[in-house]
Amino acid sequence: EQIVLQVTGRGGVPIGATAAVLGFVAVDPSAPGYLTTFPCSSSRPVASTVNFVRNQIVANTMISALSPSGQVCIWAFADTDVVVDVTGWLGPYGQSSFAPSGPNRVMDTREGLGGRRLPPGGTVSLDFSTTAPPGTTAVALNVTSTGAAGPGFVTAYPCSTVRPSTSTLNHLGGEARPNNTIVGLGGGRVCIYSQASTDIVVDVTGYFGPTGLTYLPTTPIRLLDTRDTVGYLGAGATVGYRPAVPSLGTFNAEAAFVNVTAVDHALPGFVTTFDCVTRRVTSTVNPIVGEVNANGASVPLRNGVDSCAYTMAGGNLVVDLNGWWVR
Repeated sequence: EQIVLQVTGRGGVPIGATAAVLGFVAVDPSAPGYLTTFPCSSSRPVASTVNFVRNQIVANTMISALSPSGQVCIWAFADTDVVVDVTGWLGPYGQSSFAPSGPNRVMDTREGLGGRRLPPGGTVSLDFSTTAPPGTTAVALNVTSTGAAGPGFVTAYPCSTVRPSTSTLNHLGGEARPNNTIVGLGGGRVCIYSQASTDIVVDVTGYFGPTGLTYLPTTPIRLLDTRDTVGYLGAGATVGYRPAVPSLGTFNAEAAFVNVTAVDHALPGFVTTFDCVTRRVTSTVNPIVGEVNANGASVPLRNGVDSCAYTMAGGNLVVDLNGWWVR
């Protein structure tokens, strides 16, 4: 089943926006499956946005291309409720550009980096006032809840605002559950609230401010599916993929926004995206055995062309392209 969602003209997204930062949440699906999201002006692509199991609540944030009328279509493989939250938009009238960074780890409460484990209903803040480039208005983050005492949700938001009635990620007890997000800075700080007691890990992937790159959105394109190409990846394997294509014309891509999906993993672990040269101590996806796990990411490109993914525990990886950060 498919629904059409009007994005522009609602939630602060202006008419004329070409893409929006949308958090898609599958709630209580009737069977295992996935959501595919795409601009309604195109046919449904071979791609996935959110992967779920029965009765799960799971989220993934996308920088989604919009149709000329400002719509996005949501198709579900299995019956499910869907919640969509908007945290930003991109287009010709935007005032901020994107500067890729890292990814770099800025918080890990398991090790006391940036704070301590959150109690139920606790909030921790990240101070970017001295580390972000001058004029930074928002940050691109990957936020992970790990070792939670029970089910719940985590919300990242500007510290200068009242905590919104939205969630950044949803988790069960004990699991490691990530989601990427873009958050405005409030007084130079981002606040992270957790409903349940949990440890929080945060990696920063870029900054929005007066100088940098603009976003060129596209209908999702499948770049890699190791099930059809190189086959099952062993533990510690790295696989490359190529986000840049000739159709970019005069644009020079320096990063891309992709959706990375871990499939068929026999062990838990993590997947790290990087520029094929320097793999940092960060994570993009945390595979959970018995599930198909996905997360969006702004990934750096080597020589403006290639990017790589490393899997700690092995399995199959799928990568779908959603757009390019170009100069």
